[in-house]
Amino acid sequence: MGQSIHILHLEDDPLDAELVQIKLEEAGLVCQITCLQNREEYIAALQQGGYDIILADFRLPAYDGMSALHLAQEICPEIPFIFVSGTMGEEAVIDGLTEGATDYVLKQRLSRIAPAVRRALHEAENWQARQQAEEELRKLSRAVEQSANTIIITNTQGYIEYANPRFAETSGYSLSEVLEQHTRILKSGLMPPDVYQQLWATINAGKEWRGEFQNRRKNGELYWESASISPIKNTDGVITHFLAVKEDITARKQAEEVRARLEEQLRQSQKMESIGRLASGVAHDFNNLLTVILGYSDLLQIKMGSKHPWIDDLEQI
Repeated sequence: MGQSIHILHLEDDPLDAELVQIKLEEAGLVCQITCLQNREEYIAALQQGGYDIILADFRLPAYDGMSALHLAQEICPEIPFIFVSGTMGEEAVIDGLTEGATDYVLKQRLSRIAPAVRRALHEAENWQARQQAEEELRKLSRAVEQSANTIIITNTQGYIEYANPRFAETSGYSLSEVLEQHTRILKSGLMPPDVYQQLWATINAGKEWRGEFQNRRKNGELYWESASISPIKNTDGVITHFLAVKEDITARKQAEEVRARLEEQLRQSQKMESIGRLASGVAHDFNNLLTVILGYSDLLQIKMGSKHPWIDDLEQI
């Protein structure tokens, strides 16, 4: 290990502490060791932190290793703890390991100290990685459970294996009602068949499909969803499940329908207004022509007199 290892060593014998350091350095471990002898110094060091591993004698004049173990587990449980003692019987070893010690090394066999430290640090790294992975899984689980969108996981045939609480709120079906049921349970029967054909062709090809569905709730009510459906693959790249993330867009669809109707009504109103303006213009032009015609008719009647044979026709105009 090239990186320096910060070691907290609880040991009252300076010679034993020096031997431990020599054995570690002989094994190629670069160490920074803080050696302490009593409880007060030990507590202060634990609270200050910054150590990678703790080594502790089982018996000390003013303190004991088991109490040191319990204190370490209380303050910094993630740090590995190794007993290094010359007076540790089998029963004490079992008790120490049962209580949470990582390992033990007898002072008579200090050749084991370097392998024990390496192994303990490796296990600590693995433990921290597992803790981090588990925390990530917990966060992901909370995010899925609390998501405002419907989330469904199916097998490759479309049978439901998981649905989050939002699914129940949207569809009206409880998780127990849909587990191992096919997603077709939500179909409204109003979608074109080619929508589903395209969907399955896309996700079976390992690609994401996006689109909209008109589905049917448990109570028979129709609703719209915007969906993103993606394949889930294993480490070999084989599709094992499908993940659907869906949003209820019924309100948006209804608003779009209302808007479309209003726009159509507006177009019809504008069309009737145009027709009205055209009719008004035609009537105005016709009135102008009629005025001229009537004027000429009056002039002809005056010139021809009442005895003229065309007078009756002119009066009808």
